Amino acid sequence: MATQTQLEAIKSAYYKGVQEVSYNGRTVKYRSLAEMKRIIDELERELGTSKPNIISLTTGRGYR
Repeated sequence: MATQTQLEAIKSAYYKGVQEVSYNGRTVKYRSLAEMKRIIDELERELGTSKPNIISLTTGRGYR
């Protein structure tokens, strides 16, 4: 189970462009920033902190 501390550590490293993260006495090295982004998204979903996707629809008659 992920914690908010782990999420914040990974986010901080991601925004700095660093691929190595240390927390709770452990160091994890990620292969790429894309991998880190996927993990951040997964952790946010797991912790329930992700923002929902909002879709806005507009309609019209096709002419003015």
